[in-house]
Amino acid sequence: MIILYDLIAECSDDKLLMTSLPTARLRGLLGQCIKVYSKTHNLKLYENFFKPRRGMVGRDIARKIPTPKPYIINPPTLLHRDTIQFRLTVFGHANQLMPHILKAIKKEHGKLQLLEATIINDVTGEKWEITDDEKRTQQHAITYQMLLQNTRQHIEDRENLDITLMFLTPVRLTRDGSDIKPNQLKPSDLIRFAARRLFLLDYLYYSAGRTLPFKLSPETVKKLTECADSTTNIETTLSEKILNLKQKTKTLTGKLKLKIQHKGEETLKAVFLLKACEYLGIGKHTAYGLGKYTLTYST
Repeated sequence: MIILYDLIAECSDDKLLMTSLPTARLRGLLGQCIKVYSKTHNLKLYENFFKPRRGMVGRDIARKIPTPKPYIINPPTLLHRDTIQFRLTVFGHANQLMPHILKAIKKEHGKLQLLEATIINDVTGEKWEITDDEKRTQQHAITYQMLLQNTRQHIEDRENLDITLMFLTPVRLTRDGSDIKPNQLKPSDLIRFAARRLFLLDYLYYSAGRTLPFKLSPETVKKLTECADSTTNIETTLSEKILNLKQKTKTLTGKLKLKIQHKGEETLKAVFLLKACEYLGIGKHTAYGLGKYTLTYST
């Protein structure tokens, strides 16, 4: 379950858009608002949203793999002086906290003042302005079934598929602990990262795998990655970019063209994973908006 919140806010932080990674600074501004609001209302909103508790399954996974966050803060844009717009993508049960999160974004709590909040469902093309009376935001969610049906509609009855992934923000992908260079990227790398991201988010913050349209077991993922490498040709116009993120981390920018030979259910599952990560991001540091791309089908 994914919900997209488009937010417009006044911002008194002059340095926000001057940093190399403004989403990290924006997270700090949001965190300050949430901390003050939580203290005023005797809530543990900061801990539950930024550092949510995990069940037994989540703790077992967390010991083996770095856990993702249930939110994505996309880079802000300046609408006019002191007014920014940014998208907050929230996954799973963390959406239950959003009414409080939105109320927390006020000047008396920090350097942000929420002016307008809208929920977007770009699968259906609908949008809803959030008011103080808005309580049932989950009815506006992008569901797995929506994404699966959308994928099926675009690829059914086609022997070959042409798909383009255009990266809107830098992406960091690794293999065996090393950054993948532009000429080293394989289709299986995309499927591997997409499957792991969706699996972890669902197990930690939503249904523990119960509502996924198919089981993301190691056997399933292995089959999908092998199929991807054998049926997909990949053309890249990628280049490397260095970000000041802890260290000088190398990332990729540009676009990918995937030419896929349709192999039935395996292809449907693989493209579904890519479609899901159009919203969830792919690779490392996705909470800060890295790995954001658009997916388009060529006719």
